[in-house]
Amino acid sequence: MVLIDGLESLPQVAGMSAASVSVLRQDCLNRLAEFGQTLGGNTSFYTGPPVIDLAPGYISIGGFAVQRGSVITEAVRFRLEAPTTALNAMRVLRGCQLPKAILLEGSPGVGKTSLVSALAALAGHQLQRINLSDQSDLIDLFGSDLPVEGGNAGEFQWRDAAFLDAMQKGDWVLLDEMNLASQTVLEGLNAVLDHRGTVFIPELGRSFVRHPDFRVFAAQNPLQQGGGRKGLPKSFLNRFTKVYLQEHTPQDLLMICKELNPMPTETVEKMIQFNEAIRHATMVDRTIGTEGSPWEFNLRDLFRWFSLLGARNGLELSLDPIEHLHLVYTHRFRNQRDRFAIFDVFTSIFGIPVPSLRPTPFLTPSHLQIGHSMLPRAPLGSSAVDVQVQHEHLEVAESVLKSIEMGWLVILAGDSGIGKRSLVRSIADSTGRPLGEFAMHPGVDTSEILGSFEQQDFSRTVNTAYDAMVNLVDTASDISPDLAILRNDLKMARDACFASLGHDSTSAFLQISQSVLPRVSTLPGYDIALSALQALEKANPASTGFAWSDGTLLKAVRNGGWYLISNANLCNASVLDRLNSLCEHNGMIVLSEKGSETGSPEVIKPHADFRLFMTFDPKFGELSRAMRNRGVELFMNRPESTILDMGVVRDQSLAEHSLLRRLHPGAITEGNASTIASEIAIQSSRGETYLRRLSTGADCGPFIGAFLDDQTLRQATSSSLAVAGQSQHLSADFAAGLVSSSKVAPTYTS
Repeated sequence: MVLIDGLESLPQVAGMSAASVSVLRQDCLNRLAEFGQTLGGNTSFYTGPPVIDLAPGYISIGGFAVQRGSVITEAVRFRLEAPTTALNAMRVLRGCQLPKAILLEGSPGVGKTSLVSALAALAGHQLQRINLSDQSDLIDLFGSDLPVEGGNAGEFQWRDAAFLDAMQKGDWVLLDEMNLASQTVLEGLNAVLDHRGTVFIPELGRSFVRHPDFRVFAAQNPLQQGGGRKGLPKSFLNRFTKVYLQEHTPQDLLMICKELNPMPTETVEKMIQFNEAIRHATMVDRTIGTEGSPWEFNLRDLFRWFSLLGARNGLELSLDPIEHLHLVYTHRFRNQRDRFAIFDVFTSIFGIPVPSLRPTPFLTPSHLQIGHSMLPRAPLGSSAVDVQVQHEHLEVAESVLKSIEMGWLVILAGDSGIGKRSLVRSIADSTGRPLGEFAMHPGVDTSEILGSFEQQDFSRTVNTAYDAMVNLVDTASDISPDLAILRNDLKMARDACFASLGHDSTSAFLQISQSVLPRVSTLPGYDIALSALQALEKANPASTGFAWSDGTLLKAVRNGGWYLISNANLCNASVLDRLNSLCEHNGMIVLSEKGSETGSPEVIKPHADFRLFMTFDPKFGELSRAMRNRGVELFMNRPESTILDMGVVRDQSLAEHSLLRRLHPGAITEGNASTIASEIAIQSSRGETYLRRLSTGADCGPFIGAFLDDQTLRQATSSSLAVAGQSQHLSADFAAGLVSSSKVAPTYTS
């Protein structure tokens, strides 16, 4: 039965369709029934939906049961009623009847991790999840001698890793991405997974025997999906019971989605039908989406679509699924032909034509809005006054802003130099969010972004706290000018710390900092400064040992910053797969590299404000399918520059659009022309851009007249450009030339 259940994983049926595999499976069952009749007894096979039975002492699915443990969770958020989900769960429990480990295989999004998590929660067992990669070592599973934080120089102590800890306590372990692990890791697991059930630790000179309740699950994507995956040795596979998870059918999706989303059944059915049509066209027929393939369209995409429809902010043009079609589906495709094909499929199913609308950006003191997406801005003074977004990228920017609003991983694909990083930086600047950046390269190791042990340095701890406080004071000084004088006080206190390097020397610095914190608790960067001060309080100036130092990514995860990984496809795919668990719903990351005194590694839940971005150029390869499926992938087209009659390229940056709309020629009168001209000179360093665009209209005479007549405004605008580092200065001759050469009136779409 195990072999029949996993027919899809056999290389002999790799080229067969799902319908053909289903026929083959039925033929196998019929032949197995014929063989069973020769043995006598009951040879019928249970073909209906498995019955789930939750008893006080056991959990049973389809007649196969396991005993329940002591970790009983009152509220279990997993549902197993869908037929395919229940069938997959029954297969897993059937494999649990043997003492062997379970190997789950299936495409991304099929629910391997979620299924094991659900069974562990229902069965009352603690689950330890370990993400493997080709950089994983045995010390990540069993443990190692690690530096004692705050200890003496050269002081090390053995720390159990997650696998060894679970093995002794009787927990369940999930080894994710099994076929990414190195041969060393596989060989080290052999003795644990076979009849011996032990592991010998040379550093300790002793063997550990697995707990009777200890059980190992492993999950992997199919070998042909690439990303550094390799075939596991047959000698290693013999230690597993292999379970192939079938993908959800439309009936499963309908049952799941109706349970989670109170929407009309007809609408839910159409959304599922559309998702299945796109999946079939891209992954089966391959009639669309050849550029950028292979793709994944599964339950995760439907969850995103339903989540967007349920998280309304009042800016939507409609409450229909078409409102978020571009974000979930259209914007990930690489060319217009594929996007038009998506429109045709949507129109054929929903009967609604897809309109062509360009979202309108607005920037207010409290919010940044692009179309139906909106983010709150940090207090005045900590965010930029200009939003640098090109006209051609407004639709993608709207999708990026909505993904940030929902807390999803954003993956931006496009040619080098097209403006992917600039778009993320602009949104971060305009909303006042700290943005960390890291450029990937082929030699990157996970420790560069997650962290590592380093020699303790009291000066580094002081500098970290000082930088965090200075950034916070600079931000707050625009609101409370009296705080600006504290910058010098902080510098003097820091210098005093360096001079004496004692506990007493930090008291003045801590006293000044702690007096400021209550007044800036609502500003971005407060959490960073608070954690830095807490680390300084605990620091011992005389320590010479090692201490764990968080990488830039972990700092953002803990403190709620934004983090941009550029050139994400240049590193080994396993480096990014280390972050898979962080990019999931209710994600987390297990910091096995740090170790723990208790044996259980630190599990980090990301801050509510943490956001992760990735950019890559498809010319150098695609990201792994597992990573692409966990994020919202958006493709940025290279804009086709439109040349105006006056020779100005209309692909310039769109600064504060609320002001630009006020500069529309029809809205300018002699009464408000001077006021608008003043706003150009004061609010933006790109006054020349505004003038060039404004001057293309035939009705801009009142504004240009006011500008020509007001020498002060010309000088103010020229000064603002000079401060911004621009060489051009506006003059009366320049403005007059713009007016005389204007022939084409600008148009604004929304």
